[in-house]
Amino acid sequence: MSFWKRFSQDWQIRLYMILLAIFLWLVVVMTQVYETTVNVPVVPVNVGSDKILVSDVPKTVPVRFSGQGKDLFVLNFFRPAHLELDMQVVDNDFDYPLHTGLVEVPTGLPVQPTILPGQDMIPVRVEERLTIRLPVEPDTELRTRPGYLPGDTIKVVPDSVTVSGPRSMVARMKRVITEERIYVGLTDSFEESVPLLVPGKVEATPNAVTLNVTVNRLGERTIQRVQLTTRGLLPGRQVILEPSVLDVRVKGASPRLAQLDADSINAWIDLTRWNREQQEYVPTIDLPVGVELIDTTPDKIRVRLEVDSWR
Repeated sequence: MSFWKRFSQDWQIRLYMILLAIFLWLVVVMTQVYETTVNVPVVPVNVGSDKILVSDVPKTVPVRFSGQGKDLFVLNFFRPAHLELDMQVVDNDFDYPLHTGLVEVPTGLPVQPTILPGQDMIPVRVEERLTIRLPVEPDTELRTRPGYLPGDTIKVVPDSVTVSGPRSMVARMKRVITEERIYVGLTDSFEESVPLLVPGKVEATPNAVTLNVTVNRLGERTIQRVQLTTRGLLPGRQVILEPSVLDVRVKGASPRLAQLDADSINAWIDLTRWNREQQEYVPTIDLPVGVELIDTTPDKIRVRLEVDSWR
């Protein structure tokens, strides 16, 4: 027999022997009884629809399991156990005692759980659930480019949402705020979906709203022949205004300016501070919201007071 052929046969035999030894070792190891600690998920169950779990229950608790190696292997990697907390027995604050009966082991897996010392209690708190409807308030800052103005209001769709959570939290809420948004350099109107901010354990439905932001081009307009009136008329006096009308130059968002007419502006002279030595007065101009005064023509009005002829 050649050297290479003998070497090939010996190598295969040795490999088979090694694999057989490993297999026998695994059989022995897997059938022996061991103990191991596993972090078992905690699952609250039977929380009524009118109740809510307020406390932060730990996601896992360590539990010691004893059993054959093969069963512990399956428990760790394929069929995990979990620990169930039945919330039907909880009223307000409760120190939930842990015991092996709460550990749900997969059916047919012969392992025995043991609660570790120091891990035998979980504090829980349950509150009554309160569900109400609250308005949404946007937390935004709008900065337009020169020559543009933001609209008077930001439209929120929907303008209110359903809020549900612990009564102690929800009862104090007056509105729901959106996430902060700062928009810079705006020249066009736009819309954006923005999440809502609510305290922990509180849910908002829907959890986001759409902001409709209007941006208008800044414009100027002159409203002609605005009628002047007076306030604080002295009894027994007849007021003569020269002139009795004036032109008002204003600025603001172009759509708003397009709606203005002479009746939209209130121009008046305050005679409560009338002075015999003063003949000209600066008119007071009341403008709609979002409209600013530039100037008036004329900028001063001559006021003459005469005694009523019938007195």
